[in-house]
Amino acid sequence: MPTIGADLCTLTINPDLAGVGVRVAFYVEALLCIVCAPFISDPKLWISLARWSLFYNLCLLLSTIILLKTSQNISLVDGLVVTTLSSLSDVAVYNAVIWKEADTSAKTLRLALFSNSLVYYVLGITVWASAPIFGLSSDCHTNAHVVFALIGFPVRATVLWLRVLMITLMSLGLLIAAIGFMSGSDLKLPPFMSIAFSRHGNSESLKRWLLAATMPLSVATCVLTIVTTERTLSVNGLRNGTVQWTLGQLMAVLLLGHPIGEIVTKVFSIYFSEKKHGNCNCGFSMA
Repeated sequence: MPTIGADLCTLTINPDLAGVGVRVAFYVEALLCIVCAPFISDPKLWISLARWSLFYNLCLLLSTIILLKTSQNISLVDGLVVTTLSSLSDVAVYNAVIWKEADTSAKTLRLALFSNSLVYYVLGITVWASAPIFGLSSDCHTNAHVVFALIGFPVRATVLWLRVLMITLMSLGLLIAAIGFMSGSDLKLPPFMSIAFSRHGNSESLKRWLLAATMPLSVATCVLTIVTTERTLSVNGLRNGTVQWTLGQLMAVLLLGHPIGEIVTKVFSIYFSEKKHGNCNCGFSMA
């Protein structure tokens, strides 16, 4: 796996982990899920996409851990980008929680979510706890110059307050995920959504309304994640290094075909089904 930067003491990036192909795959899938969720009322589709998103994300996280443990072909910037990108997998899970039905697939989704959360938080804590030396080789001290774009604002990734903040947040996330899984609780909606369902019933129209109402927040969160990732690469002068196409990036783009294919297939299925019955509403109304 190639790394940009010939000098051992030059800040580097691994295109297989943080390349443009990998990033675009995460961005497109998240935005697709946000835009399509209110219009396609198929619980099985969204549970399938959520599981796929978690599996894809888990592969990226495990690849990062393997590289960290077996070689020096990874940098602090790689760790920051990977942990930031991984948060986008929650978008597909959110859609599945809204649309899911009381079937066995919800249990497999819960297991996949916990496995993903466990690896994500452990890696995130490792990255921030060892930020000054993460991925360093020999006597280089390049991490002291690494910048993290916190909500778009550049901050030194090795400053103590930022590391304490991120470690605290990730530790809380890990604790909540562990308690939820060990207690055997199912995937839960936020309190205000649970109240809405209890008052108005588990109706499809309510689910559509909730997804549409929360779409601006979902889009804003997704955009903020994209800005943080791209800004982090830019301020560290590594954006150009991520355009070098590698096998990992090619696989990421090819794997993106699965969720796109599922959504397109479902859209055409709805369209032709409605057309056959003479109702060219095509199943996409918000009512």
